[in-house]
Amino acid sequence: MKKVLLTSSALAATFAMTAPAMAAEDGLTWNAFTRFFATQANVDGGSNDDSLGDFSTNSEIHLNYQTTADNGLTYGFKIELETDQGNNNNVDENYIFVSGDFGKIELGDDDAASEDFDINGTSGFTFGQLNNATGAAPDEDFLSLLGDNTVASIGVRTSTELAIDSSDDTKISYFTPSFGGFSAGVSYVPNDSQGQDLSDDGDFEDLFALGLGYDHSFDSADLAVGFSAVTATVNDGTVQDETYVGLSLGAEVGVAGFTFSANVSNNDVDNVGDVLTYAAAVSYSFGAFTANVGGLYSESDFDDGIAVDEEFTAATAGLTYNIAPGLQAFVAGTAGTLEEDGNQPDEDLLSVTTGVQVSF
Repeated sequence: MKKVLLTSSALAATFAMTAPAMAAEDGLTWNAFTRFFATQANVDGGSNDDSLGDFSTNSEIHLNYQTTADNGLTYGFKIELETDQGNNNNVDENYIFVSGDFGKIELGDDDAASEDFDINGTSGFTFGQLNNATGAAPDEDFLSLLGDNTVASIGVRTSTELAIDSSDDTKISYFTPSFGGFSAGVSYVPNDSQGQDLSDDGDFEDLFALGLGYDHSFDSADLAVGFSAVTATVNDGTVQDETYVGLSLGAEVGVAGFTFSANVSNNDVDNVGDVLTYAAAVSYSFGAFTANVGGLYSESDFDDGIAVDEEFTAATAGLTYNIAPGLQAFVAGTAGTLEEDGNQPDEDLLSVTTGVQVSF
């Protein structure tokens, strides 16, 4: 029986429909958002048919503190609190930062440099969606080895985000200042522990992440290019002491109300296999509305003689309506097909989500 998961906090946190960006000012500031989703998702594929219709929420409170010393050094912290019922992990991001003419240092639970520079053709959304949420996504049962971004689950991807990016695992990161639009960042993560955990066990160890970016505004267009690279030693109970390498290259162009985004990424594990993924999307803003469409293709090629090679193709479309400041409504739909080598029947996914967000 195939199952379908509702939007997770990690997916929803990448909305373009987030709370308004906060201005950099000294002192303690805070903002928050809450979202309501109504989702209907269906999977068809031989004996694996399944259907899910449900409501869900996603809510966070963000605390931001910063101050600037007499010597020009700026420092502070950021804490993101998860506030949904049933969420056992009540903190999303939690880190200290220090910045100055030398750049910026971050210490704690935050995204790696590779994620900060990632322009992934999906803007963080499943199935190539740009600037909207898909609401429902297939889980590891539907996409076989996809799972939860561990290296053992290096199956076909539902976005071009790298399979191992360390998420909010505890780390040290450094970001350079911008030089003519060029900037870079590096991160080191001992393992996939977070918060108070002191552990040498986990899905990976000794993760190094690199991000390179270029951002420039021309007279009539905006351009952003991002390159991300991650390497780590796999140690997740299934794959042992193998080297993971993830590479991603993407670009985004904004002109005359349109935003075009595209990316290619590759996830490779020695002696296991690799997954190549392409995604592209376009959005258009007009008045209080933003419409968008996107597509994704992902294929896996395994070397271990055990896992089955797969192909996943998907398309998505959505519409956002800014009703009033801090109040948005949206609807989005996704259709995708999973094909496996051998005699396995194709599996088709169709999901539709609508919802409302309030933020400040």
